[in-house]
Amino acid sequence: MERKNLRCVILGFDGLEYNIVKKFDLKSLKQAEYGKIRIPKEFYIKVNCEPYKHPIYEPWTPLIWYSFITGRFPSEEFQRDMENLGKWNNKAVNLVDRLMRKLIKIGFSDMYRVKKVLSLLGIRKRLPTTKDYNVPTIFDLTKRAVVIDVPTYTENWSFGLTASPDENLRDFINRSLTYELKRFDSLKKRVLSLLKGENWTLLMMYTKLLDTFGELSFNDKLISTYFMVNNFVGKVRDMVGDSSFILIISDHGTERIGETNFGKHSDHAFYSINIPIKLKNPKITDFFNVINMVLAAKSKEELISHKNYR
Repeated sequence: MERKNLRCVILGFDGLEYNIVKKFDLKSLKQAEYGKIRIPKEFYIKVNCEPYKHPIYEPWTPLIWYSFITGRFPSEEFQRDMENLGKWNNKAVNLVDRLMRKLIKIGFSDMYRVKKVLSLLGIRKRLPTTKDYNVPTIFDLTKRAVVIDVPTYTENWSFGLTASPDENLRDFINRSLTYELKRFDSLKKRVLSLLKGENWTLLMMYTKLLDTFGELSFNDKLISTYFMVNNFVGKVRDMVGDSSFILIISDHGTERIGETNFGKHSDHAFYSINIPIKLKNPKITDFFNVINMVLAAKSKEELISHKNYR
């Protein structure tokens, strides 16, 4: 009887911070091998830096997930579309949008109103996906891939909630935290249910839970979500055991801004794997090759013995 290849489970946690995992000794997140991931400077953008005197640069989520699932740097077209916060479903409006952004600076409240008016006409904006650019992804490595809410791939992926111009900050924070907790609760049930089945060889899920709490509520509430995530990962590990390669991955970490309850992206991401393959200072683009090797391996021993992970 022909042996089955290894299966691969990818747990994507936006904003999962290496230093918090280490500090609180979160054992389910600390698998047989874990560490930091280098984020190339090409993936950094300048963010709103008020009230700071100097610009702040940090890793940008969509560029990193694009590179994780494709194994390559984002195309110029993708970066341009992301800087415009997506594409309109109307070519003429897309053209006018690009011209307007070059000629004048459009404020948040102005763009909010423009989007509201255009939506009444059936013209909406969506964030681009790798499918728009015919770029191969890790999900093309197998015919049995299950993909749940992965940025730059899943249709209708998003950055999260958007505040309306008349909404105060406290209400927006509470609404965002509640929203992500509900989404994570639903995600956990869906993932654990799917893992019981046999009709998959690669399963990847994504949640923005830790990033949302890390940026908006860097306090005890954030730490409680880490224990929540650690508990969920423990259930996944108990369910699949060594029959699957488990990769826990983030696009960046999160660190506190001064003494506030707000956070920003740190300069590294996090990875953790249940089968040690001795990665050395991995970059986010290296994991495409790793996953390819996993799906080709017949056993844990074969995977460990392989030498070409870069």
